[in-house]
Amino acid sequence: MVNSERQKTNIIIFDLDGVIVDSIGLMLELNQNRFPGSSRKDLELLFVGNIHEQIDNLKDTYKLGNVSENEQELLLKKYTERKTETVVMYPRMLKLLNHLKNNGYQLSINTSASSANTFTLLERLKIKNLFDYIITRDFAQSKIEKFKELSKLYQCNPCDFLFITDSLGDVIEANQIDVPTIAVTWGVHSREYFRDIKLITIVDSIEELQEEISNYFK
Repeated sequence: MVNSERQKTNIIIFDLDGVIVDSIGLMLELNQNRFPGSSRKDLELLFVGNIHEQIDNLKDTYKLGNVSENEQELLLKKYTERKTETVVMYPRMLKLLNHLKNNGYQLSINTSASSANTFTLLERLKIKNLFDYIITRDFAQSKIEKFKELSKLYQCNPCDFLFITDSLGDVIEANQIDVPTIAVTWGVHSREYFRDIKLITIVDSIEELQEEISNYFK
């Protein structure tokens, strides 16, 4: 249940990959190149917990040593180049972001992506200026720590945010500090992943997300 006495701050924190931008296919390709033999399911499992911790598990399973350190660096460099140069927003996402900004919502990003493949991408898409703060893994790997930083910047409690994400791992971290969360199903995780976790709701389209945001802040 949402606390009806919660401060209505109109602050919305977005995850980036799989929520705003359609980068899951590119992430899958990178994962399969880094960990030969891995599957789409393995990619999904990366996001069941904190992705950086889950990558360590994948290294053990698929023996990262099979791909040399130089090859790893080249793969990551190519991924960054392709992401910043080719990845696009989900259809109607720009319309939603502009609608929210024009209606007085304060928007920020809490992402596990690096600064190198975040800021250039947002600038190319011409949406960087829509966000008050953009906090990447270069600040901290933990989304909890990034939420805490955002709460300092906004001078409010984490529970005053509304978080939008596509992964179970993000929801788990958000729940640890009582950040209300809406899960979307067009990213890395399908509806089934969110079946037994505390959420405001699950949405299947951007139009539905807009409606639920409006309902939440009434």
